[in-house]
Amino acid sequence: MNIPTGMSPQTAMHYRNIDVQLRNVFNQSYEQQLRAAHGQMHQLHVGHGAAFAANNSHKYVNNSGRGAQRNAHRHH
Repeated sequence: MNIPTGMSPQTAMHYRNIDVQLRNVFNQSYEQQLRAAHGQMHQLHVGHGAAFAANNSHKYVNNSGRGAQRNAHRHH
């Protein structure tokens, strides 16, 4: 941060300290948000994979029964 014209060195140092503190808070907050988003993404990915596997196994188990019912219905 450059010292603006007419600002005393003490005032400039004060604003520089505030600037550093704000950047630290922002960076910490951003890092926490990234970690939280990554955790949520991982949970969604794992959850989706488990749901997909359960859904597909359910389809495979019931597929033969549904086909038999459809075929029996068509022959009537």
